[in-house]
Amino acid sequence: METQEDLFLKAYNLYNTGDFRGAQKLYDKILLVDIGNIKAMIGKSLCLFYGSEKINDSDYEPALKIYRNAVNLSGRNINILLDLGELLNKSGANRLFKEAITIFDEVLSKETQNFKALAGKCYSFYRLSRFKDCIDLSAKLLKLEPANADVWFYKAWSEFNTDLYRDALESFNNAVKLKPTEEIYWCYRALVLNKLKRYSEAIESADQAIKINPQYTTALLYKCDSLNALGQHKEAEKISKQIPYEPVDNM
Repeated sequence: METQEDLFLKAYNLYNTGDFRGAQKLYDKILLVDIGNIKAMIGKSLCLFYGSEKINDSDYEPALKIYRNAVNLSGRNINILLDLGELLNKSGANRLFKEAITIFDEVLSKETQNFKALAGKCYSFYRLSRFKDCIDLSAKLLKLEPANADVWFYKAWSEFNTDLYRDALESFNNAVKLKPTEEIYWCYRALVLNKLKRYSEAIESADQAIKINPQYTTALLYKCDSLNALGQHKEAEKISKQIPYEPVDNM
């Protein structure tokens, strides 16, 4: 006779190997005899969230409904709230980014300096193109944790989109210094340098992104922009013919 602990261990192993359907069946088995088991509810929710292709915002609802119920059963536990906010952010859906902000605000009403909640809210602002809010909150975050490359990136992108190009460059410089293997940082640093008409430096930055990911379409395009601006049209044309696909950055 399998114990609940055995079922959890098997479900955990299946989940980690990408067998979301198999893991979900085991969580369902636990919930048949223990309907309010928060751990099993969260496990099932994650299986539903990651286990099938999502086309519309509504496709996330079965998973999120279970997770919201788990939050309520937990007495609005802060750690479970934070995990729900993170899951909402991972959806990529504007409506759910807005819900994530309300979740993070609930946490912050209890723990005003909770870094995970502040960072999650900052990411939501960034994805919703609330650039002024993102700049303000990222500045607060960076006082708490100045070596956070992702926050520097959110700040940089928000500054770029509010025409603060020199500030954006400084923020991108910090991001690439802290996480030099992140191609997207180098790529959008090249975009800022192009805006500042520092084309040779933009090429160098784009090249760093391409070195990390040779198929990085957006970086190749920005490099072409820089080459054209410098009058190196033949080189730009040569690169443009090698671009393999359309840009896919989710900015």
